Amino acid sequence: MKTPDLQKIVGYLQDKFRLRDWKIEARYEADPRDPATGNPVYGYMNRMPEIPWASLVIRPPASPALADMIEFLDTCVHEVGHCRLAHMAAVGGSLPRRTRTTRSQGS
Repeated sequence: MKTPDLQKIVGYLQDKFRLRDWKIEARYEADPRDPATGNPVYGYMNRMPEIPWASLVIRPPASPALADMIEFLDTCVHEVGHCRLAHMAAVGGSLPRRTRTTRSQGS
């Protein structure tokens, strides 16, 4: 199976979330693990909104089946959504400036 173009998907979401000034790097990892717990996750990220910069690690879809593609796209939206929240917090909120987030399997 050919994996979806992660850069195009993240770029599209970056545009829709109005994060054009962010540098968002994204890559696939076959078995991503939460760096803090070692538990398997669908995706995780590091972000530094003061730069603004983020690095996303995403599990590729297991198959072209609809359920797997929905899970994959949901993970992409979830992780880019963290960038939007960090952007909003940096402008006037109270979220931490440096954060690591994960999206656990089953959540």
